[in-house]
Amino acid sequence: MHIPAQKYSKKDVLNDLKYFEIVIESHPLYNDHLDNSKISEIISAEQRNIQEDSISYFQYKVILGKIFYALGCVHT
Repeated sequence: MHIPAQKYSKKDVLNDLKYFEIVIESHPLYNDHLDNSKISEIISAEQRNIQEDSISYFQYKVILGKIFYALGCVHT
């Protein structure tokens, strides 16, 4: 269960984003039919934008929302 007041450490969020990027790049559906550079750009921009030691639940949800929007359809 996610608690809206919860904070996520910068290190954990960066690890999640890197893992997410690897999964997208290695999945055949996404690799063959998506412009992965757009998703990589979103992930890179978000990694640079995290300046504090932690981010809020809502900030994390917005980051994931941008990535899912770029994916269009999630099959994994």
